[in-house]
Amino acid sequence: MRNLGFALVFGFVVAGCGSDGTTPSASGVFPAEGFAGRELRVEISGDATNWADGATVTFGTGVTVSSVTVASPTDLFAEIKIDAAAAVGAQDVTVASNGSVTLKQAFQVVSPIEAQFTGGVDQGGRPGFTIINHDFDQPFDLTADSSGGLANVTFTGPAGTNFIADAQTSTAYELKGVVEIDGDAAAGMLTVASGATGAQVTSVIANVDIKARAATALTSGTAAPGMIANAGDTLWYSLAAPAGLIHMTGSISGANAANGSPAVGIMEGGKWSQIVGGLHAVVTAAETVNIVIFDTAGAANYSVSITPVAEALVSLAEPASDHTTGTAAAPSAIPFQITGATLTGTATTDVDLTKLVIDAAHATKKIHIVAESADNQTDTAVDVTTNGTTSAIGGEYDGGAQGGSDGGFTCGLSGACGEDIVVGPLAAGTYYVKVEAGALGYDANFNKYTLLVWFE
Repeated sequence: MRNLGFALVFGFVVAGCGSDGTTPSASGVFPAEGFAGRELRVEISGDATNWADGATVTFGTGVTVSSVTVASPTDLFAEIKIDAAAAVGAQDVTVASNGSVTLKQAFQVVSPIEAQFTGGVDQGGRPGFTIINHDFDQPFDLTADSSGGLANVTFTGPAGTNFIADAQTSTAYELKGVVEIDGDAAAGMLTVASGATGAQVTSVIANVDIKARAATALTSGTAAPGMIANAGDTLWYSLAAPAGLIHMTGSISGANAANGSPAVGIMEGGKWSQIVGGLHAVVTAAETVNIVIFDTAGAANYSVSITPVAEALVSLAEPASDHTTGTAAAPSAIPFQITGATLTGTATTDVDLTKLVIDAAHATKKIHIVAESADNQTDTAVDVTTNGTTSAIGGEYDGGAQGGSDGGFTCGLSGACGEDIVVGPLAAGTYYVKVEAGALGYDANFNKYTLLVWFE
C-alpha cells in the first residue's frame, strides 16, 4: 500500500512539473509585437513544457490563430491574424497542451499608422494631417488618378469628416493633406485602405479626437474680428439670414498679413459638402448658415475682420431681348439677381444690358457686381456704362473664369467666381451693367451665367 501511495503521489508530481521538477512555463514570444490589420508567424518557446500536436494558443481579443505547428515539446509556431480594429496594447499569450501556461502581457498589438495634425481638430475645422506609415513592408499605394489624386487610397473617418490627400506631397510612408470637419462631427475611428481592389491593406487609428466647438454668432452689418493664430486653424461663425443674398467684406492686418491667403466659405447645415458661396451666396429660404475662414497657404498669426450682410433679394429672369437700353432688364430694387442669363449668337453680337437705378439715398455707396459662370466655364466681361455702349464707368473688367477677390480674401470655395467688380460711389441716376463674352474665347456650349448686384 505504501508503494502504491508513493506511486500515485510521484505520478501527480510528474504531471505538474517537468522531468527535472521545474514548473512548466512559457518563456518567450517572438516577434513580441505585431501591427493591427496584419498577419504574421509567431514563435513561442517554453520551459519544461510538453507541447504536442493539437496544442492551442490564444493571444487575446482581436487576434485570431489560424494554425499551430509544434516543433518540439518546448517550441511551437502560431500563424495569427490581428484584426484591423484590435485594441492597441499588451496581450496575454496562453498555450494549452498537456496543461496550460500563460505569459502575461507578452504580445503587443501596435497601430501601423499614426496621425499628426496641424491646426485645431475642432468642429468646423480644416487642419492639415500627416498619416505616418510604420509598416515598412506595406508602403502606401501612390497610384494617381486622372485628376492627380490617389486612386488606391481610401479614408473612412469619423462621421462628418472628409480626409483629402495631397498627391504632390504624399510619399509611400507619409500621406499629407487636409481634413474637413463638419460642425456636428464627433470623435471616432479613422481607417486608411491602401492598394488596388482585392489587395487592399487596411490600417486603423482607434480615435481621432475631434473637439466640440460652438460657432460665434455674427450680426448682419456688424464687423467681427478674429485671428488665424496657428497654421491650419479656422474661424467658425454662424449667421441667421433671411431668404436672399448674403455678402461680406473683409480685411486682414498684422505683421504677417502680407503672407496671408485667407479663404471664406458660406455653408448650409454646418457641412463642408454644402458650401454655397464664398464672399457671397444666395440662400433660398430663411436659415442659419455657418461661415468658415481659413488660410489656404498655411500662413498664420494675422488678424481678420469680416462684415456679413444678409438681405432680401429681387430675382428676375433675363428678358427675351436685353440688348438695348430700351429692352434691358429693370429690377425693382437693389440687391438683385438676373437668373438664366445666356450669351447667344457671337461674341460681338450678344451684349446683355441690365438697368441700374441709383437714388440719392444710395449715391454714397459702392456697387458690387458679380457675373458668375452658371456652368463653371463661361467667360464673361463686365462693364458699367451710362448709355449701354461705350461710356465706361469702372472700366471693363475681364478676369477670366476664375477672377475676383476682396480685401485680401480669395473669391471663395464654391467654384469659379466669374467677374467681380466694385464701382462707385455713383451719383444718383440711371446706369447699365453690360455683360458680354470675355477674352478667353466664346463657346456656345458654355454660355450661361448669373448676374448679382448689391450695395456696399
